[in-house]
Amino acid sequence: MSVFISKKLSDVTFETFLKSKGVELIEQPMISFCPIPFSLKSEDEYEIIFFASPRAVNFFLNNVKVKSTIKIATIGKATSKAVVGFGHIVDFEGEKSGNPQQVAKAFKNYADTRKVLFPQSTISHRSIQKLLPKEQVINLTVYKTELNPIKLQDTPSILVFTSPSNVEAFLKMNTLSDQKQKVIAWGETTARFLEKSGVSVFKTLQKSSSQELIKVLEEIL
Repeated sequence: MSVFISKKLSDVTFETFLKSKGVELIEQPMISFCPIPFSLKSEDEYEIIFFASPRAVNFFLNNVKVKSTIKIATIGKATSKAVVGFGHIVDFEGEKSGNPQQVAKAFKNYADTRKVLFPQSTISHRSIQKLLPKEQVINLTVYKTELNPIKLQDTPSILVFTSPSNVEAFLKMNTLSDQKQKVIAWGETTARFLEKSGVSVFKTLQKSSSQELIKVLEEIL
């Protein structure tokens, strides 16, 4: 039995858990990222920066010095960890990063009428921005997501997809069997994309963490 996941978790606890079950781990991202030159206009006055991923944090904070008066918000714990790594404090953190709509509702209340900057990818779904008035939002593309399809040599028993773009890349060179494989979605956005692509989802993670994934796999293995 094997578990495929479309990202590098680098989680010793997760690896140890799978080994204890005699399960092979296949960590194979099928997307890559590259920076895009960007600049902020002088009239872009914002009071909050919202980061939806650790990548957005890295590509933005490596190029911009944030004023101490600016508040920082994140979609969840992993993204907050990246922010803290740059020496900043997180003022708002989403409770369930796997459910962007729920985070968006909480963030809307937090932001109130303040203007928000959203550093993001070229293929961002802009889930948080959708609940805010347009005049309150500044979208800033800071990196590009590219598909890197790879043909898997083995047929994993369980597949964990961490983003819609990873699903898209995977399906370009691989197929899925509902009878033989179980699919786990790393959040609601990925689950919706899988279902739209004709793939049945066994379970959708709400907090999108390796700890939550372990609990789900315990039900299967």
